[in-house]
Amino acid sequence: MGEISFGFRFASAPTPHFIELGTAPPPECPGTSLDPEALPGHLCVYESNTLRAGTRGINGPDGDDTTYRFGARLFAYGSAEGFFWSQGTWAATSP
Repeated sequence: MGEISFGFRFASAPTPHFIELGTAPPPECPGTSLDPEALPGHLCVYESNTLRAGTRGINGPDGDDTTYRFGARLFAYGSAEGFFWSQGTWAATSP
């Protein structure tokens, strides 16, 4: 689990998008892990590397797929016993 801090509070929480390695990003996330981008009102997390990570994504205070006005929490659970990881880059743009 890790956290992202936007560095300042947005007017409202951005819509989260977790782009798993090897999947196409949605239109709201026109970037890549090497050049992350997010349209206004969106947080885009681009996974660039993973090892035995099963379920992973973004969650908020109630464990739902959401964000805060000031940041977000990321999670990853292993798909098997032992060491696992998920890493990448992100971009967020205030609405």
